[in-house]
Formats: sequence, C-alpha cells, structure tokens
Amino acid sequence: MMADLPEDDRIAELVADYHSLSGGNPLMLRALLEDAKDVWVREPACGEQLAVGPAYLEAVVAGLYRSGPRALLLARGMAIFGAWATPELLAELLDIPSGTLPGLLQALEEAGLLVGCELRHHCVASMLFADMAPEERAALHRRAAELLHAAAAPTAVVAEHLLASPDEKSPWEVAVLQEAATELLREDRPEEAIRYLERTLAVCSDEQQRIGIRIRLAAVARRLGLQVAHRHLELPLAAMRAGQLSAGHLASLGRLLGVFGQIGEMREAMSRLHALAANREREGEAEAQIEMLLAADGQLSSGIAASPTVEGMRRAVVPWTAMAGPRVPSADVVAAAEEVLRLTRLSDTTLDTLINAVKTVALSDRPSRAVYWARMLGREAEGRRAFGWLSLFASIEAAAALRLGRLAEAEAAALRCLDRLRGPDADLFAAAPISLLVRVYTLMGSYEDAARSLSWQAPKELGGNLLGAFYRRAQGHYYLATGRHHAAVGEFLAVGRQLTRWGLDGELALPWRGDLAEALTALGDRKQAERYAAQQIDMMPDSGSLAHQLRLQALGRTPRRRAMLLTQAAELLAVSEDVVDYGQTLVDLGLAQRALGEDEQAEATLERAWQLAAEHDMGHLRRLIEDRTVASDEPGRQARLSDSERRVAVLALEGQTNREIAAALFVTVSTVEQHLTRVYRKFGLQGRHDLVRVPELARVAAAGGA
Repeated sequence: MMADLPEDDRIAELVADYHSLSGGNPLMLRALLEDAKDVWVREPACGEQLAVGPAYLEAVVAGLYRSGPRALLLARGMAIFGAWATPELLAELLDIPSGTLPGLLQALEEAGLLVGCELRHHCVASMLFADMAPEERAALHRRAAELLHAAAAPTAVVAEHLLASPDEKSPWEVAVLQEAATELLREDRPEEAIRYLERTLAVCSDEQQRIGIRIRLAAVARRLGLQVAHRHLELPLAAMRAGQLSAGHLASLGRLLGVFGQIGEMREAMSRLHALAANREREGEAEAQIEMLLAADGQLSSGIAASPTVEGMRRAVVPWTAMAGPRVPSADVVAAAEEVLRLTRLSDTTLDTLINAVKTVALSDRPSRAVYWARMLGREAEGRRAFGWLSLFASIEAAAALRLGRLAEAEAAALRCLDRLRGPDADLFAAAPISLLVRVYTLMGSYEDAARSLSWQAPKELGGNLLGAFYRRAQGHYYLATGRHHAAVGEFLAVGRQLTRWGLDGELALPWRGDLAEALTALGDRKQAERYAAQQIDMMPDSGSLAHQLRLQALGRTPRRRAMLLTQAAELLAVSEDVVDYGQTLVDLGLAQRALGEDEQAEATLERAWQLAAEHDMGHLRRLIEDRTVASDEPGRQARLSDSERRVAVLALEGQTNREIAAALFVTVSTVEQHLTRVYRKFGLQGRHDLVRVPELARVAAAGGA
C-alpha cells in the first residue's frame, strides 16, 4: 500500500505512525493513505505530519457501526471522557456491566478502532459528537462531571464537563466552577474564567452567594476593562438598596464602586456597613470588615488617621493617592511604595495595591519613576492580555508624563488607554483618557485637537461619576487657555459643587479653588481670586507642594510681592521634575518683573520660559508669552522694545537670518524667533519686511546698528 505514495526518504520513518493510527487494519490504513496522498503532494515540506481527513474518519465511524450499538456507545463514552476514560468510569457512565467491558475493548482494539480506553485520533471524537443528539451529549457530560468529581479528578476537568451539561442547582457544582475560575485566572485566561463564573450564577440558588459571585465577576472583568466589569454591578447595587448585603459584600462592593467613580453609591455602601457595626447581632462581622478596610488604607497612607466612622471608611475606599492635592508624599512613603512595586506580583487581588503605589510615586517629586513603573506594569498586563489593567496603568503613565512635560508620551499613553475601551459602557470610562488628552492638547497649544476631544458625546451618567469632575476640570483649563474665562469659572464652580455634594471637597486631587482663582485673575477680579486662593491654601495638607502654595499666594498680590513669591516658587521648581508648573511660573514671574519695570530680568526669565516651552513642545506657554508680553504694555502708551528685542530686530532689519543673529548675540535660534514674534505683535507687523515701519528701529539702523 505504501507504494501508492511518491518515493520519498521520509516514508520509512512514517510507517510506525501509520500503524499506530490504523491499528494494522487494512481499511483504516488505506483511508489514511488516501487522505495523506493529496496533502503530501501539495505540502512536501520537511517534517510534514500525517493527514487525517474524511476518508479515515468515515472509515472509523463505519467500523464502529459495524461492531454493533454497544461498541458505538463505548466510543461515545471515550469521546466524552477523553484522556480520563477508564473501564470503571465508562461502565458507570454507559451503564454497561463491567464484566463485559474487557472483551469488548480488546475486540475494538484488534479491529484498529481503539487503543486501550482511548480513540486513536482526537478528530474521531468530533465526528462522534456530530452524530449525537445535543440532549444526549449534554446528559453524558453531566454524568461524566459527577463521576469525575466523585473520583477526585482535577477541578478544571470536571468544570469543562459542567459547562457542556444542563444547568442543575447543586452546591458542589458552584464550588467546582469557582475553583476552576481561580485556576484559569492563575493561567491568565480571564475570558474563560468569566464564562465559568457566569455559569456559576446560573446554577447557584443562594442569593447571598449570587451577589458575591456578581461582585467577583466585576473584579475579575477589570482585566478586560472597566466597561466590561461595570455591567456586573446592577444586581449587587439593587441588593444593597434593599438592605440585603452582608458586611463582607458591602466592603467589597464599596471598594469597587470607588474604583468605578460611583461616589454616591460608594458612600451609601459605607454608611450601611457602619450601620451594621452598630447592630449587636451583626457587629462582629461588620467590625472585622471595617478593620480590614482601614488596615489596607494604612499600608501607604502615612499621616491619614484611621477612624471606624463612615468618614474614615469612605477615606479608605477612595484611594489615598486621590486625596488632597497637590499632596506630596514623604520620602518614607515613596520608598515604601517602590518596595511594594518591587516585591508584589500583579494579580486581581494586588491590582489596587499596585495602582495605589504607582500613584503615590506619581505624586512625589520624581514622577519619572512613576512613568517607569506604569510602563513596566503596563507591559506585563499587555503580555498577559489583561488589557483592562493595561488601560489603568497607561492612564497613570499619561498623567505622570504630563507633569514631566513629555507631552508626546502623555498623548500616546492616553490614546493607548482610549484604544482599549470598547463596549456598551465604554463612553463613561473614556472620560479619563479624554480628560488627559484635553490637558495635553491644551498645553501643546493644539486647541483644535482639544476642542475635537471635547466634542465627544458625554453620557448622562458622567454627571454623577467622579470621572465627570476630572473631565469638567480639563474642560475648564481649555476654556481658560483659549480666553473663555467666564466659561472656565463656570466649569470650576461646577466641579466644586459636585465634590461638595459628595462630601469630598478638599480631599481629592482636584484643587478647584486654585483653578478658580486663576480664572478670576484672568477676569481681573483680584479680590475674589485672592479669597479662593487663600481657601485653597488653607485646605492643603502640610505635605502639600510648597511651590504650589507660593504660586497661589501670588495671585491678586501687588507686582512686587507677586514677583517675590514667584521667584521662590521658581527656585523650588527649577530643581524638580514639574516642568509644566515650572514653565507657567516662569511666565508669571517674567510678567510680574516687567510690570515692575525690570525689563532685563523679565527678558531673561521669559527667555528661559520660551526655551523650556520649545524643548517640551508647550505651544500654549509660547502663545501665553507672546500674548501677555504685548498686553503688559500700558494702555494708551506707545509700544516699547526691550534691549534684547531691539538688538535682535535691528540685525533682522539689516537682513541677517535668524541663525546669523543667534550666532552674533550668542543666543539660541528659538530665542531670536521669540523676540521677533513679540516685536511683530507689539507693532502689528506682518513680518521682518515691515520692521522698517518702526521709527525706533529705522533710526538705530541708520545710525550704524545696535
């Protein structure tokens, strides 16, 4: 029979494989050769495997039918059990007298149909399944699950049969499916774990257990994305409102609601947990849950008092890194956070701890370390196909990169986060990366891109979610940057109202009073600006950023006092990684110095701000320097040039290029561009060809240069 194939040196090596699959049965062997012949001609690559096609499969099934109904039934049992088939299990499953099995198995093996208690090829099982009625197959899987469970087979094996069988509400099935889901999560197979947990819901009759499974489903589904996890909260929320949740479920649900930004519902969960602690019949369990909440909060939240009150519990559920801002964690706390990051493996149970730790580092004076950790954890999450986790770490990376002035990196991370948000609830959670993109584009001076991001249709649920406050704050900063100061005031006040309603005013990293003070300063309402700035400073903790406090104190002050405070803030920021704050502070300081008539100092300060903005592509700061420099000239007074502007403009009038001017004056080309831009704006010029229209410049040039 082997002569039917083309000559080939490899044929001899395949004889054993053909014999293994055919069992020496000539009919089986001829079917194998028929299947392999065409494939062998088409695919002559080295190492080609035996082809098992329709001829072989039909021959095996036909042989089983010829051997009688009991042989066919036995083969179906083997298809159900797979590698776990034994004579004892097959006899139990198929209700065949165990004494008759050895002879039947031997006859079928001699016919080349079986080997031991297994089919000769796994594809035969598919053929047998297709030949069975769905109800018959499901019933066999159910019975196989019961037998394997009784035989202490591995949980995963039993669970596979349960998934393929009819729903029957039994306690042992719930336990098996939950344990199998845990094993799948250890193997980074969350989609399958979720299928097992959803099946658990279908077979579980205990309402408290069902609620616990729903909460666990929401936690597990965070691997795939918050939008996937969110839909599992409906049942637990309804049970909470009906007063049906245990203390353990209230604590778990409260933490998840805090993660999802559902602050109103989170507060209700904590209030109900606190009420249970006051109930003598249930106080023990409730107090234990409260203790665990506060203990978990105390791992990194140095300086936050642990208190068994609704307030203390709420603070524990809202991660401390979202607390009063700008909050600067101490060196000890940052060191502890990095130790946690070094020693803790990423998992469902450690996710929030790791997120908290990265955010802690992000709030420190070294946000570059947060970028490193967020990227590393994001890469691990991506490698494990936990794209929901990836989006969370990408969001932290984007926020930290923004502080560093790495706007392109921040944009890429935010887009990476946005790209992973798909599904029915995606719009709600898209608010986080969109808020970051608006801030990035605003700082870049890409106002059209920022406006395009804000054109996103926000879902109505956003108004009651913490993400909505971050979104409105980003929108307020966009309005402030584009001169819509009244609109900015409205957004910042809306953020304040929302936080006050939730009881979070002054505790989250949303310093809306400081934002409002900036907007009011832009409107010229210095008295109100000073009042809100003072309130913001009073609400900041001792660990708040000193540079930020100094900037707030400078709002509404006289030019001299303002310049002094901003000088101190700039000195602190110069040795920090807060590039964005440093650039903004330099601009404000330069304008304060110009208002004092200290033109040379102002020019040097604004030049440094311009260089910083150019290095980090902060187009908004460059535009701010141009606009405010022109606006700083006194109303009704003829525009004036600083010495630096005059020197650059005269050389430009003489026909020198920007590069030649930079070389002559020992400055950068960007500095030359900055000076020329300000000159053009001051005198309403279109370009260097119009410089001759400025009498002061024409006189200097005519006299022989600068």
